[in-house]
Amino acid sequence: MPMAGAIHYEIDGHGPPVLLIPGLGGHARSMAPLRDRLRQAFTVISHDHRGTGRSQLSDGPYSVAGMAEDVFALMDSLGIEQASIVGHSTGGAIALQMALSRPSRIGRVVASAAWARSDIYFRTLFAARLDALATGGAPAYQRLAALAIFPPYWISANPDDFAAAVMSGASELSAPNIVAARIAAILDFDILDDLDRISAETLFIITADDCVVPPHMSKAAAERVPRARICSVPGGGHAVLALDADHIGGVIRPFLSGQDGP
Repeated sequence: MPMAGAIHYEIDGHGPPVLLIPGLGGHARSMAPLRDRLRQAFTVISHDHRGTGRSQLSDGPYSVAGMAEDVFALMDSLGIEQASIVGHSTGGAIALQMALSRPSRIGRVVASAAWARSDIYFRTLFAARLDALATGGAPAYQRLAALAIFPPYWISANPDDFAAAVMSGASELSAPNIVAARIAAILDFDILDDLDRISAETLFIITADDCVVPPHMSKAAAERVPRARICSVPGGGHAVLALDADHIGGVIRPFLSGQDGP
């Protein structure tokens, strides 16, 4: 398996480089539905975050800025001077951080379910997830996480797939101290007042029924980015990249190619 320092990564496709950055779970495979729709036009690089999956497990410290530096280090190791970035959830926060901290290395940015400052809803949700982890272990944590990630209509229609997602997520969860440290990192993330310095063309994907990063959090970030566009999606919850991959891929691909966006 290819490694760049402590980071496991995967490469697929041909064309200009695009980095796919997953959410809090940190697994590259969560971006596979989107990778499959981009690899014919782009060289797609995805990775497991430090502390997750096949990357180095570490107690930290963790921060979104540090996660961004891991991606820059991966770019350095692969000889990529500039790339476009597609990030989902925590990956979207990382993408915004990268566009802010080293703009010359960033082409276009897609920020799906992204935010730039937490609020009481977000903090309470993740406090509940940490409580579930402390009292019920990985299964309880993942069950609560999955309830928030998948929309209710999908859970009702796909009970076996939902149960499988809970089980696989629980089996792949990092050690509790790593999960807690990574959650602390996203709760501490706050670049809202700096977003007006982002110069990259940025596409925000905002899903109406997202219960992890609600639309108001993404809209608050999009309003601050000077060259922001918004793609509003009616359903799919926080799992929109998997549940509506054809639509999302059809929006992202022309945007990354520099064609007219939404």
